[in-house]
Amino acid sequence: MSKPLCAQGMSIRKSLKINIPPLSFIAYGKLLALSFSAFLGLFLLFTLVSHVFSVELWEAAAGLNSIIALVIIFLSLKKSPQFFSGAPVISYLPGLLVFFAALLMGLLMSLGKFEMGKMSEIATVQSLFIICVIVPISEEFVFRIGLTSLTSKIGGLFWGSFFSVLVFTSLHMVSSWEELFQGNFGGNPLGPFLLGVLAEIIYRKWNNIFAAIFFHMACNLTPYIFYVTEPRWLKWLSALYN
Repeated sequence: MSKPLCAQGMSIRKSLKINIPPLSFIAYGKLLALSFSAFLGLFLLFTLVSHVFSVELWEAAAGLNSIIALVIIFLSLKKSPQFFSGAPVISYLPGLLVFFAALLMGLLMSLGKFEMGKMSEIATVQSLFIICVIVPISEEFVFRIGLTSLTSKIGGLFWGSFFSVLVFTSLHMVSSWEELFQGNFGGNPLGPFLLGVLAEIIYRKWNNIFAAIFFHMACNLTPYIFYVTEPRWLKWLSALYN
């Protein structure tokens, strides 16, 4: 005899370990204040460096996040020399799945035909290295280890991760102060929000920041894979990339 639907639902919730802890009004206010301050502070620094050094905003963000990430690495190693040790190989599986899924989808639609020369149309070697290597490394240290550690002290792991992801998403949606003041966020939040959530899950599940970095690298590489193999995927999945 099968279980009643209500019992099945309860067993599913238990198997998924769904646990959304309550958040007090004071904690909620503190998280909002910290998240808003982090967003404005980082965006102010990004735009300032972009203006002073006449570089693109994303390049300024990559440079500053790299500096912050180095500080976080130093402090983490000073606090615990074994901070980066021990991580199961399976923790890299999500990143591998994203990479090979994108490659397979592109190759199947293009019937195995692709032109590596097309890569030069949208990215230089330098920009590709920054976007697919430097940015994932720096952002994962800044947000997954840095900001989430601060927000989790206020609201616990769930809400701390959630508000950290909100800051991560917001910084990927706005590109100028004019957009910010007008409330005209140019980017689609779905892509960066999903990336932030999944990176948080990967890091928390296996306690391996390198697995989250690898996953982030794979995600950042997918638009280039699609462009080289089958550009139509960029249009079909525009909600993730625009």
